[in-house]
Amino acid sequence: MSQTPPTSKASKGTVQIITSNNRLQLRFRYGGKRHYLSMGLSDTPLNRKAAEQRANQIELDIISGNFDSTLEKYKPQAALSTVTPDITPKPIPGASDLWRQYREYKAASLKATTKGYHEALARILEKIPSYPVSDALAIKAELEKVTTVHQTKRILIQLSAVCKWAIKHGLIDANPYDGMAGEMPKFKYQLEPSPNAFSEEERDRVIEAFKAHKGNWNGRGIAGAG
Repeated sequence: MSQTPPTSKASKGTVQIITSNNRLQLRFRYGGKRHYLSMGLSDTPLNRKAAEQRANQIELDIISGNFDSTLEKYKPQAALSTVTPDITPKPIPGASDLWRQYREYKAASLKATTKGYHEALARILEKIPSYPVSDALAIKAELEKVTTVHQTKRILIQLSAVCKWAIKHGLIDANPYDGMAGEMPKFKYQLEPSPNAFSEEERDRVIEAFKAHKGNWNGRGIAGAG
């Protein structure tokens, strides 16, 4: 590798460091073509060392047959890292607003009773401050101030469903209500054991009676019993 002024001629496979407007460039020939690669650096001793390392890499790749003809491999990482992608943060909708969008989306497919239930939950949500839907803990605390624990649990279940729908449609990125309702007290029906019409003794007597009876029921009594 050599360092020459811009007017000097580079030999085949030799990468030269040159300056243009006090900016470092690499110049070399490959495949019958002359290439120029800007380092994006001013001409200083430290920057020249970085240019030398890149020039060595290009020369080794040419010799080994691994040269990247697109030159992407050799572009300065510093120049690439200074490019800031234009990413606008996704606005987070309020819980009430997202609930409204969900109701409007589902309106055509819901029964009247379900619509009424959704409207009742919407009225409760309107009683609390307008928090972003991501503030799940704050929303839960506010709901418990204006309604019962079990009603709060029902709303959290619905908000979890709303967030799943919103994620699917790209409105939000996460569901902070996933599993939250399961951490709350169980509903009454979940605590009660399954109903049993007979005690074990009564059940056994009914079974024995069926085994022992003779004849068929004809609507007025058992026919053929003897």
